[in-house]
Amino acid sequence: RAPTAPSRAVPALATRTGREAPVVETGSHEDRPGLAGVPLGDLAACVTDREEDRLKQAVVAAVKAQGECVSSKGTYRFVETKNLNAFLMWIERAPSRGVEDRCTELRYALECLESAGRRAAR
Repeated sequence: RAPTAPSRAVPALATRTGREAPVVETGSHEDRPGLAGVPLGDLAACVTDREEDRLKQAVVAAVKAQGECVSSKGTYRFVETKNLNAFLMWIERAPSRGVEDRCTELRYALECLESAGRRAAR
């Protein structure tokens, strides 16, 4: 029997159709003592990578030396913000809020940083 040629099927492209946010607990993570909430990467992806990268770049530019920002939306901990590829932010949502996607949380973090900057400038 002769060997068969490999299939030339085109691989399926990754899509962003599955945007439903995973169910996550808001308690502390046992694998990361001292940190509560969820890492940004555990949330549903933004509609586009471009928008997510743009918002991450804005957060990186706004963070400066600040390690955390607290607002009515929640607490944002900036663990790694030296560059976009290693970006790590933890989110502890306010109890009154539901699970959001990455872009929404990045926007909330930016609002928090901007309002903290305005308060510091006074």
